[in-house]
Amino acid sequence: MKKLISKRGLTNFFILPSKNHNKLAQYFTISDFAIGLHPDYDDLYKYGLCPLKTYDYMFYKLPILFIGNKSYLDIESEGIFESKFNNQSSFIKSLNKINYMSKNDLKKLGTLNYNIVQLNNSPDSISRKFMEIFKGCLD
Repeated sequence: MKKLISKRGLTNFFILPSKNHNKLAQYFTISDFAIGLHPDYDDLYKYGLCPLKTYDYMFYKLPILFIGNKSYLDIESEGIFESKFNNQSSFIKSLNKINYMSKNDLKKLGTLNYNIVQLNNSPDSISRKFMEIFKGCLD
């Protein structure tokens, strides 16, 4: 990845080494976008539950370059760019698109992602859904 960034002259990218989860929020707040990886449905757990990471990225208002099949997320958002797994031209096209976007446009896309999380996956929304599921059992 570092070689690709250097070779293509992409200026808006930096790569983080592994970090503890409690440190990630600091990085999310200064990032313009995030990359999620999910190559195949059968590998859901192999890559650290990427869909959960994706919701973290969305909560922090980050647009996402999602490598793999976005349909596994069941999320439709203009703030999620999709690149096919092991497809270099698709990946480079998405990187270039993100690289040439203004920070303001990236923030708008990140806000779309945040709104989806708040609508569908906020603690209040999840509590309401939980109560709907178990309503008959609690009476």
